Amino acid sequence: MRVQTTDPINGKDVTVTEHAPFVIEGDGDDALKIYFDSVENRRLYLEIETEQLGGHSVDIFNQTTGTGREM
Repeated sequence: MRVQTTDPINGKDVTVTEHAPFVIEGDGDDALKIYFDSVENRRLYLEIETEQLGGHSVDIFNQTTGTGREM
C-alpha cells in the first residue's frame, strides 16, 4: 500500500496521521491511502466523481507522480 500525506483538497501536509481522516482507494499493492487535513476535506473528496477525472483516482495518482511511499 502506498500512502499520500498531502491533503488533495487543500495541498497541506498531514504530519500527524494517527487520528487524521483518510480513505483507501484501490486494492492490494496498488492501494493508495490518502490522509486529509480535516473531516470536511475528506467529505469534499468523496463527493468528487472520479469519472470526471477520466478514471480511477489511483490510476491518476500513478500517472502524475509515478512514486508512492511504502507502508
